[in-house]
Amino acid sequence: MGTALLQLHLAEQSDQAALLTRVAHEQGWLADDVDVTRLTPAGAGNMNVVLRGLHSDGTTLIYKQAVPFVARYPDIPAPVERGAFEARYYQALASSPCARGVPRFIGFAADHNLLCMEDLGQAADCTDLYETPERYRTLPDYLPELVEWLEHLHGIPVPDTAPFTNLSMRELNHQHIFEIPFQPDNGLDIAPELSATANQLIDQRLLRTIGELGSIYLAEQDNASLLHGDFYPGSWLQTESGIKIIDPEFGFCGNAEFDLAVLYAHLVMAACEPTEIEQVVARYQSARDVDSGLVRAFAGVEILRRLLGVAQLPLSASVSRRCEWVTVAKDLLANG
Repeated sequence: MGTALLQLHLAEQSDQAALLTRVAHEQGWLADDVDVTRLTPAGAGNMNVVLRGLHSDGTTLIYKQAVPFVARYPDIPAPVERGAFEARYYQALASSPCARGVPRFIGFAADHNLLCMEDLGQAADCTDLYETPERYRTLPDYLPELVEWLEHLHGIPVPDTAPFTNLSMRELNHQHIFEIPFQPDNGLDIAPELSATANQLIDQRLLRTIGELGSIYLAEQDNASLLHGDFYPGSWLQTESGIKIIDPEFGFCGNAEFDLAVLYAHLVMAACEPTEIEQVVARYQSARDVDSGLVRAFAGVEILRRLLGVAQLPLSASVSRRCEWVTVAKDLLANG
């Protein structure tokens, strides 16, 4: 094998394209007479280096590499094992109805922590939902398709959950969901009004609840479901062939309530009608039994960490609107 492609994001250099060509030939992803001629970024990317490879025969593929840090925040270390987890995840979905909602998995080069997948073409994620209206909007028309996909995902039989624990990524995510946003000395730049509202509403009782939820998130669960782990608008792609769900590197076998809660939280921050959001939970519940209180509690934490933590969203909402969402999150946690 050649040298690991740690600098794949510098792939405008011809030696990187040549190295990737060699790996693609070794893995059988490309025919021997086809080369990678050019590499360009494929989307913004947060965790991984994701590139579109243009080939000498005019075809394209997506090459996704797990590097030992968060691609968007290089000062944050991240486990490279997430690449192997993602490969197992796509293989688990291959024979399920979920397969039509994800890019086709082509292969994984373990020595390089490198995934190869179908290129979905020109696509946009769904973060335009964060262009907040003055008050409320109805649910997006693709929402039923997303909920149905989630129902199928959580129903995939996983006889052995050990390959899907993804503990190192869960531990990283646990810090950013349940700990860092609530540390007074975390060094994050939060609007003073928002910070003051959070300090007023998040008391010791609420922090204990958040800690308990964090313990549930990390614990091994009986009858666990395979989860996406980050089911929010940045992971949903609008393509010519419909909605596709990408970036499952935070996935694991755990409580189905967590995925549904992340969806719930982001519908809140997309300013969807509250009664319609509750109907989403009820619809899912009619297909698969979940603890709606746990859904709401996890949703409250997700809202808070997206407003107060590192993983900020491209929100257009005013600071006063965000303060309202802190109150919503507190109520979800207190009444979950």
